[in-house]
Amino acid sequence: MGAISPGPLGGRFKRGAGEPVYCSFCGLNQHEVETMIAGPVRTAICDRCVDQCAEIVAAKRAEKEATAAAGANDD
Repeated sequence: MGAISPGPLGGRFKRGAGEPVYCSFCGLNQHEVETMIAGPVRTAICDRCVDQCAEIVAAKRAEKEATAAAGANDD
């Protein structure tokens, strides 16, 4: 538990020895989550927030597709 992975931009978290990394979204530290992804300029996101973001994006996409399909049926 508590793995810190570099983000897609190669983010590296510069911190003092023993200083935990905190999620920039929920505030949990690296020891409270399974994975922490480092971003640029002292930002990070945990696996829990990534999952929640993925759910939000999927719901928005489904909503957009349903709206588009409803509009196509109006023709």
